Order: sequence, then C-alpha cells, then structure tokens
Amino acid sequence: MKMRDELELYRTKTIQPEDELRAANSAHETTLKDWQQTQEQELHDLTSSSEKKLKDKDDQYQRRQADVTRLQEQINNLQDILDVIPGVMPRKKEDNYTENACHVRLASVLAVKFM
Repeated sequence: MKMRDELELYRTKTIQPEDELRAANSAHETTLKDWQQTQEQELHDLTSSSEKKLKDKDDQYQRRQADVTRLQEQINNLQDILDVIPGVMPRKKEDNYTENACHVRLASVLAVKFM
C-alpha cells in the first residue's frame, strides 16, 4: 500500500469523528451561550432589584430624617415657649448635659399653678 492510499484511508476514518466532534463543540457552544445569557439576565435582574431596594431604603431614610428634624424643631419651639413662662423648671438639668423633657417642664408649671 502506498503512502497516498494510507493517508486517504486515514482521512476517511477520521472524517466521521471530526464531524461528531464539531457537532458536539457546536452543541456545547450553544449551551454555553444560553447559560451565559441566562446568567447575564439573572445578574441584571438582581442588580435592578438591589438598586430598587437601595433607593427605597434611601427614600425611607430621607423621609424619616425629615420627620425627625420636623419633630425636633417642634420640641425646640415648645422648649422656647416654656423658657419664657415664669416658674418653669430650667431646660438644662443640673449636670448641664441633658435637658428636662417638655412635658416635665410643663407639668412643673401646671403643678405650681393648680396646687
């Protein structure tokens, strides 16, 4: 048998496995592309969901902070009103670090007036 004939025989024997290998590679590539698209979609969904939750939490924090600020202003206004009423206990406690609560100061003046 000549070398040319041997090469032709070898080529014919390897054609079918090569075709099967190409088909398997193509199937794997398709599977990998589908998996990659699925993962990218899941990542996008998770990112969108996380960003929405973060924005909602930030909005909630901003609203609560605005409520706290508004209530603190009201407390300060009430404390200012109580400061000008004679006979009310002082705003600062004896330790000079904490304040007497508004309702305590108001109760002190009412107790003096109605006793």
